[in-house]
Amino acid sequence: MHWKKAEGDAFREDEEIGEVESDKSTMPITARDDGFMARIFVDDDTPDLPVGTPLAITVEEEEFIEAFKTYQLPTSDTNPPTRSKPEDVIESGPEFISPPSSLYTGPVGPAVTRILNQNPNIDLGLITGTGPKGRILKGDVLAAIEDGTAFSSEATKKSVEKVKVTKENAETTSAVNSSEEPTSIDVPVTSMRRAIAKHVVYAKKQVPHQYVSVEYELDNLLSLRKRMNSKFDVSARASLNDYIIQAAAVALVHAPKMNVHFNTTSGQVVSNDSIDISFAVSIPEGLVLPIVFGVERLGIAGIAEKTKSLIQRSRSGELQPEEYEGGTFGISNLGMFGTDQFCAIVSPPQSGMLAIGAGGKLRRLFAC
Repeated sequence: MHWKKAEGDAFREDEEIGEVESDKSTMPITARDDGFMARIFVDDDTPDLPVGTPLAITVEEEEFIEAFKTYQLPTSDTNPPTRSKPEDVIESGPEFISPPSSLYTGPVGPAVTRILNQNPNIDLGLITGTGPKGRILKGDVLAAIEDGTAFSSEATKKSVEKVKVTKENAETTSAVNSSEEPTSIDVPVTSMRRAIAKHVVYAKKQVPHQYVSVEYELDNLLSLRKRMNSKFDVSARASLNDYIIQAAAVALVHAPKMNVHFNTTSGQVVSNDSIDISFAVSIPEGLVLPIVFGVERLGIAGIAEKTKSLIQRSRSGELQPEEYEGGTFGISNLGMFGTDQFCAIVSPPQSGMLAIGAGGKLRRLFAC
């Protein structure tokens, strides 16, 4: 758990106010509306949070923060206390009477302002505020729109209702307008894809990248793979990617300065004790990089066994965090899709990423 906002801080709609780390990814907590952080119940780096644990309380208006300053969650052995409304805990003062039609002069919060921008025909003077000292809140405006008392005339009410689509009538409106050509479709972003996007953007911005490319002749390697696989069952045969993983490990043995990672805390380059190589696996939810640990101590049969198990558990969602976090070096192979060449992004804390394109027969011309 990591908070990006402290108690009392303001936030905007769709702003990330915190992050929750699960076994599979780090999921952002995004604000659904403008508001303020009133009370935080779970501190940063709190481990093993049960599903459904209340994390914090946010409020729409800054005046409500004080009402939750000392609020405590009910314990399991006691009846949940009834929380007072914000106006009940604020010191009492002179009774405030909502002003008559078109004469409301009280403060207006950002959520109410946004609704007014979308529905300029709303008359705040017709709405009874339930906030402190009669202040009009977002819920008051939405309730008034729902029952039709937010507009100064029946004609205005009808004109706004034509463009108002709430969650309750969204399906009905969609069915009525099904004959119209849709202009766009909103596709929800899963927490894994959101985490992948954040990680990739961070890696591209923060990790220096330098790209070089070279072509290799694979005739001997393909012949070796064919001979070796003829000695094993289909389930135990090594893929071309397994041989590439082994070749990368041999290269790192001869180039130990690449078998390192940068410690952002100490600001030092740290040599790794073993060669741990990750490889990209595509899954429906996105992309994962499971790691083959200690590749320098494995033969080709051992590498093939490890990769097959990692691929299977990646696609079944059974990987543990320690199996895809870290690593020495990474490999991404798009050759099977016919991609000739591409530039991969280094995944921290790894020192580099090898991008493999498609192979093919080369035609050589000789001058006479």
